[in-house]
Amino acid sequence: MSIKSFAVITAAIMIATTTSASDMTFEGDRVKCEFASPQSAQLFVTAKEAAVASPLSAAKLLRSIFYRYRGTSTNAGTPEADECLAVLTMQELNDMRIAYVAREYPEVSAKELEASWKKGGLGRIFMDKGEREKVIPALVAESRFLSSPAQILSWAVFRAGIRGIPRFDPTLYSFYMEMAEEGSPRYQYYLGEIYANGYGQAKDDAISKKWFTASGMEKP
Repeated sequence: MSIKSFAVITAAIMIATTTSASDMTFEGDRVKCEFASPQSAQLFVTAKEAAVASPLSAAKLLRSIFYRYRGTSTNAGTPEADECLAVLTMQELNDMRIAYVAREYPEVSAKELEASWKKGGLGRIFMDKGEREKVIPALVAESRFLSSPAQILSWAVFRAGIRGIPRFDPTLYSFYMEMAEEGSPRYQYYLGEIYANGYGQAKDDAISKKWFTASGMEKP
């Protein structure tokens, strides 16, 4: 038996058969790809199962798969790089994000969320409604599912402050640190910028360089 496991993904990503970690198959028609190892296949299914009870815990597991297999500068060209699995993981994270928002924010319709997604998603909705106290928690929540628009809007809010929301919000800083320590190149880069420019923290070239190096991205 090969250590590779074939996966076919649908919007629901339904498991068709499961005999062992190295035999896992999925049915559907969205994406067909191979897991890099039985361990990654098992981790993916564990995350899906955990999503029923705790979407945020499941999202953390899926983020670990994405960081490990997406082919970053630290693992590109190695057996760890698996762009197909990274795409599969991002699809599942997006499905989880939509379900999480529907459950935790019932006042926001699915149509409203979809229409606002490219502008920042849930955080932008509350920003436009003038509900400033909800903006930061909403941005953090969607960013945990690796929603790029939410991540970008949170960074704009942190650096400049928007619509009465103060700059350098400590909740966002703590979230950035959490995600950077988890292994996110995006947030490692954000921390490099924070310490290079003194965004709410004392300027520190050594700390800035540490995070820029970890992110694999050069400072502009």
